[in-house]
Amino acid sequence: MPRIRSLPAAIGISSLIAGPVTLLTIAAATIVTEPTLFLSVTAEGLMVASLLFVASVPLGALAALLPLSLGAAAMYRLGRYAPETRSPLVWAGVGAVLGFLIGFVLTAFFLGIEAPNSAAAPQLWLGIPPATACALLCRLTLVWKEDC
Repeated sequence: MPRIRSLPAAIGISSLIAGPVTLLTIAAATIVTEPTLFLSVTAEGLMVASLLFVASVPLGALAALLPLSLGAAAMYRLGRYAPETRSPLVWAGVGAVLGFLIGFVLTAFFLGIEAPNSAAAPQLWLGIPPATACALLCRLTLVWKEDC
């Protein structure tokens, strides 16, 4: 994979996978919780799913741009002063934690403060895979000046 020095370019590239990974996470959660829904998929349903998948790229990128920019800028700056934090594992872990926190805040905001203790708990975990994937891709495309 080509490595780049530009943080905005790495953020732009990694934000493009946020929507598709979110849709795949929703599909996987639906398969696990309600497997009978996928037994009756029609050709029209597959067409709609493919259109949603294509539309999720720009929409997911827009939704991920602000949190990804803030997190990547903070991690990039931290990596300049503490080289140990440049590890892809560290970036993935921070992405997972921030994805969970964003899911928690959005669930509490949209479904009420008691939502984390109710049946809405699966929404809490929805942000973890896309945030982890975006953080990991962003890290894997970045290179620090000292590494050249």
